[in-house]
Amino acid sequence: MTTVTPSAWTGFLLAIREMPSWVDKTNWVQSFIAAGEARFDKLEAAKFDPDGQLYAGREIHGRYQFVDVHAVQEAFPHSSWLTLEPPCPWVGRVRGFLNWEWWTPSIEARRYDAERFIGTSKGYIVRLRDGKVWEGVRQNEHPLAAAQQKHGFDDGVGLLDQNNAYQNYVWQTIVEKLAELGLNAKQITYGTSHNRFRFDELVPNTPEAWRRFEAHKADVLKIWSQNNDIKSLI
Repeated sequence: MTTVTPSAWTGFLLAIREMPSWVDKTNWVQSFIAAGEARFDKLEAAKFDPDGQLYAGREIHGRYQFVDVHAVQEAFPHSSWLTLEPPCPWVGRVRGFLNWEWWTPSIEARRYDAERFIGTSKGYIVRLRDGKVWEGVRQNEHPLAAAQQKHGFDDGVGLLDQNNAYQNYVWQTIVEKLAELGLNAKQITYGTSHNRFRFDELVPNTPEAWRRFEAHKADVLKIWSQNNDIKSLI
């Protein structure tokens, strides 16, 4: 673990939150790296070289250092953005931070990195030059139609975790919205690499039920999920 002085801080800070799906909760750095490799293909996940260089594939994107919570608290004791508590029940407390700076000038490459950092950490990013904060988890609004679409909920990648409690919460949110319309549905049971929180059949599965659903498919589902609007930060 690297402990740094304020003069060494550059670029960005990523807060890394503990997730229920972590296998080894005693080692937050390895858990973060392993989660990235599990969520994204190993060839697509960020690579943290032992020499402190940040890679994407074979390309060097910048440099990095993992730092513990105490080091950040000491360096930024009065910062309004420094919070360790989770914004919702589906993510844990901040366990540590990733500090990095980009060397690549490519905005697309930077967005690619940032989205994967957020998708893995479920934390927030701070741009250190001005203290601007981008929270990676928020209560997003999705149309009810997403629950009937293969690529709904950002193709499923915007959802937070694979644990049963969170998955039950997402499906229950859909069920409750359907119940307001006097409907129910059967969640798909076959495997898919896309949105798993969808249905093929309504209950009752009648033309009248589908007409009712179609009339309300723009109704809003509020679900705690990943915030993918990263452009303003990079």
